[in-house]
Amino acid sequence: MNKRKSNYIYIEMRHKMLIVGVIIIHVCFMLIGASGIISGLKEKNIFYGLLINMIYQLTLIIMIG
Repeated sequence: MNKRKSNYIYIEMRHKMLIVGVIIIHVCFMLIGASGIISGLKEKNIFYGLLINMIYQLTLIIMIG
């Protein structure tokens, strides 16, 4: 296998790993949202609730893009 082809396979695998990682993070945030932890944080401290919500939205945008 030449160097260019192996480099392409390496980049492709890293891209797939990144997508899998983003999907795992997104699913975790969906589970956290379903359990009601985010709404509890929003009531106690608006900053942390908004921060978690922004991270959730960012993972959603990355998944769609």
